Amino acid sequence: MSNNPTMKSVELTNIVKKFGSFTAVDDVSINIKAGEFCTLLGPSGSGKTTLLKIIAGYETPTDGSVKIDNRDVSHVSVEIRNIGMVFQNYALFPHMTIAKNVAFPLEMRKIPKKEIKERVQETLDIVGLSELGERYPRELSGGQQQRVAVARALVFEPDILLMDEPLGALDKNLRQSMQFELKKLHRRIGVTIVYVTHDQEEALYLSDQIVVFNEGSIAQKDAPEKLYNAPNSAFVADFLGECNIFPAKIDGNKALLDNGMALKIYGKNNFLQKIGIRPERLIIGAAAKNCENSFEATIDEVFFLGQGFKYILNANGQIWTAVSQNNLNTEEYKKGEIVSVGFDANDIISLTK
Repeated sequence: MSNNPTMKSVELTNIVKKFGSFTAVDDVSINIKAGEFCTLLGPSGSGKTTLLKIIAGYETPTDGSVKIDNRDVSHVSVEIRNIGMVFQNYALFPHMTIAKNVAFPLEMRKIPKKEIKERVQETLDIVGLSELGERYPRELSGGQQQRVAVARALVFEPDILLMDEPLGALDKNLRQSMQFELKKLHRRIGVTIVYVTHDQEEALYLSDQIVVFNEGSIAQKDAPEKLYNAPNSAFVADFLGECNIFPAKIDGNKALLDNGMALKIYGKNNFLQKIGIRPERLIIGAAAKNCENSFEATIDEVFFLGQGFKYILNANGQIWTAVSQNNLNTEEYKKGEIVSVGFDANDIISLTK
């Protein structure tokens, strides 16, 4: 198996998918570059898995086109698309050894036995299961079984690798370990990956591009850092991590909140909209008074998160969430304390819808 297969792009143009009167995917267009790791992120029922099935060929779009490497495959069968798929339940054959499971797609393609043996071993090497070919799925851990599923999807050198919630059944530690393995594997083999998840942290960690879905449509798409730091809506800001979101009347360089608070803000338009501030951007304590925006608040609740503390703050009836890091210099505050809270104007996110 080649460690550097020919990478293929995916272009979705105005995809619509209807089931009777229900529109599952509504006018979706995405360009996925060759070799890119693109994640479709959104809540359950937002259309992301349906779109993945359309790319694979298991569903036919009601309207729009699917192109792989500039070739229209909108009405081409699954077998001809040369796409690998990995599902949450692994779908391994329990009565077959690991080597036989991985060999199965090659046998279906009538590849010579000698070549099958070589490619299976090469693929098991890539996913770190070199010595486990003669074991059965029941003898492997959940993470190892998932790697077998990945190996089986890679062994025939697919143009595109599609993954539908592949880590959803794993516990937190194993899930994080597999995220690391997937990222390393993607860098090594370079295949284009389209990945479905509802896990925001997973999407941020793995992706080159994230496409956020809401009710069948794209809410926003961008690189992870840009998407997190500059969400275009309250939905995206809230779905992709925590965010303090407030209605605001913008007046010049001021954002006027419902509780009468006026915040300094840069370069915003004069119309009714919302603003957002990520909890980690809030500073608590004496240093807050040096910020461009500062106010007093009462601590309603304190939660220890391990890596830090989460504070629920009440400022004149308005509830804020702040997060501070857990280190030797971090001052701990108690419930009921009145503290200074601050952030700079550039920390404010303009949310126009």
